[in-house]
Amino acid sequence: QYPYDTLDTIYSTKGPQKLWHGWQQPWEDMQEIVRRLTDEGDTVLDTCNGGGSTGIAALRNYRKYIGCDIEESCIDATRARFYKEIPEIILPNQQLLVA
Repeated sequence: QYPYDTLDTIYSTKGPQKLWHGWQQPWEDMQEIVRRLTDEGDTVLDTCNGGGSTGIAALRNYRKYIGCDIEESCIDATRARFYKEIPEIILPNQQLLVA
């Protein structure tokens, strides 16, 4: 079943202070979508990477992650966020793509 209730919650949430991106969503909310729509080991593709909340959710839940953004500054911010919030994960540059 598609998680409409989860999507409604995410898109109506004011969210925490936007530390990484102007439209940053709480990774905990994105985690619900990742968990409901993917399995461990799957790859999550986010073509609007922004602040990387979806990536945090994916990596913390044993998914692979590919994040793309038209703004290189978003990719740089995401990389910094990953190192800060999940330092046990070492990311090669190839995992964060700039489109």
